[in-house]
Amino acid sequence: MNTAHTHCTCDRLPLILIVLTLAVYLPGFTWGIPHATGADRTHAWGNDDQVPLAPLAEMHNTFVVAKPDRNIAYPWFHYGLLAAAYSPYLVYLYFTGEITSPTGVYPFGLNDPVTAFRHLSWIGRLVSHALAIAVVLGMYYAGKHLWGRLAGFLAAVFTMLLFPMAYYAKLGNPDVPVLGWTCLGLAFCALIIREGLTSKRAAWLGAFMAIAAATKDQSAGSFILLAPPLLVMHLFSGRPDRTLLQYKNTWSPIVANLLSFAVVYAIASGIPVDPTRFAQHVSKTLMAGTTTKLYSISRHPATLAGYAHQAFDIFAYMIDVMGWPLLIMSFVGVALATVRDRKPLIILLASLGFFLILLPVRFTRVHYSLPIAVPFTLFAAYAACVGLQHRLKPIRAVTLIAIVCAVGGLLLNTLSLNHDMRHDARYAAADWLDQHTLPGDRLIYFGGGLQVPPLREDVGTIPIYYRDEARPALVEQRPEFVLVMPLDFNEDRQRVEWRRGPHSVRSDYLPPDVFDDLADGSLGYRLVAQFQSPPLFTWWDRPFLTYATVNPPIQIFVRDDRAGDAPRLDPWRTAPYNPRHIRIRERTVDWIQENPLPQS
Repeated sequence: MNTAHTHCTCDRLPLILIVLTLAVYLPGFTWGIPHATGADRTHAWGNDDQVPLAPLAEMHNTFVVAKPDRNIAYPWFHYGLLAAAYSPYLVYLYFTGEITSPTGVYPFGLNDPVTAFRHLSWIGRLVSHALAIAVVLGMYYAGKHLWGRLAGFLAAVFTMLLFPMAYYAKLGNPDVPVLGWTCLGLAFCALIIREGLTSKRAAWLGAFMAIAAATKDQSAGSFILLAPPLLVMHLFSGRPDRTLLQYKNTWSPIVANLLSFAVVYAIASGIPVDPTRFAQHVSKTLMAGTTTKLYSISRHPATLAGYAHQAFDIFAYMIDVMGWPLLIMSFVGVALATVRDRKPLIILLASLGFFLILLPVRFTRVHYSLPIAVPFTLFAAYAACVGLQHRLKPIRAVTLIAIVCAVGGLLLNTLSLNHDMRHDARYAAADWLDQHTLPGDRLIYFGGGLQVPPLREDVGTIPIYYRDEARPALVEQRPEFVLVMPLDFNEDRQRVEWRRGPHSVRSDYLPPDVFDDLADGSLGYRLVAQFQSPPLFTWWDRPFLTYATVNPPIQIFVRDDRAGDAPRLDPWRTAPYNPRHIRIRERTVDWIQENPLPQS
């Protein structure tokens, strides 16, 4: 196909895909947006969700004064992109007098921080939605370049429904944004595979590679093995009008690619405006690769058996991300391409490169497998196209059944997740608290306040940051309400198993003996309310997210003198509605205690 045909304006499938993507991702769009009625209520519920405060804080660090405790874990670009998206609204707040004398502490100079945080969060999440659409459209054009519109459409739908795309598309977390830039780059890789390398295509590829790397460093894994073969193919393509000594036809695309990458990466990484931060980020990233640092988070030892187990974990999470029907279809597609159309197999180097980035880390999480899974959806789409166009009716029927199973299973996961986000237990708990709290009441919670239900401004909070503070705070301060819910880490920032067992209902910041004394009433409190929404499909067990952030079980204790005649409920000892299927047992503090760091 030629370029003009590829970009034909009469192609309505991209518009259809945009509508479908919004229909799938928008439900639950407002999940976890901070209700900023206090200094400890300014963070969204999602893990590493950067909206709305982190981009503004980072721009303050860049352009006003850099704080020593600034977060340099991520590159600069996504912070800058979100801040740019915020700018029109911030200008509006300034000229309407809603923001005066901005400061770095709550309420940040805002007259109405609740409304401002809500609107800023909407803006930030729309950026994530736009880049989630880029993921889908990138795979559409990649499939279209390789095998036509049907393959592109199927690849886009398969990618849209990968677990947990619908979760990360709603957050200010960079995982979906970086995947959006990556998939746009893969679309150009597919075009280059079919139609050759030109200076324009090379420059666009370099730009998307650079923006992806400046959004999240690990994205380099998607291109580090893929880009060089494309350049080699160009050098030795055998066109009669070009030799290795001819600059314009031979070397200009390569120069365009390298120059585009270097310039865009430098700008997107914030080097012109904040070179110190760039150096600090690079240093932190390199330090994270040291043996001691890796061991502190790794699940497997640095042995051959350990790497084999890590490879198995990555594959197991691939099953969670893709589901067996789609994964099998992708393997069939790879086999068919090996026999019938080998050139597109090059794009699987994107999966291999990211796999090799994850392998030495020796731990993984479900969303880490998304960049590995995405190129495989192209080959699942190719297998589907071949099967649907086969001359034998039984093969066409089997192919159609496989597509329905693949799409159906992934859609059930997404609908289940969307339902839990829309009916998160914290919303029901917030309504209950709003009805039963009085001005001046205090609520105690255990661990950071990042994930507590929305509270009124006149309700105070007592956060507990250390286990040994829990009992004294309850005995001495006597708060009216006690909130018990799980967190997936302890006060040392080590992981705990929150999916089953006692940590599925209570934070590790709340010691078990204190919880028992709350439950039996010996501390003068009564369990009066419990919240966790049942699943949309009781017969369907979707995979776990890595973090305990969606629809956690909530238990509320009330001081006896405020409980009235409310009956004492039996406490949950394990979460009633958490997904039950666990494919990978993630590393926890128990694992650390059982596997101490070897002495050198």
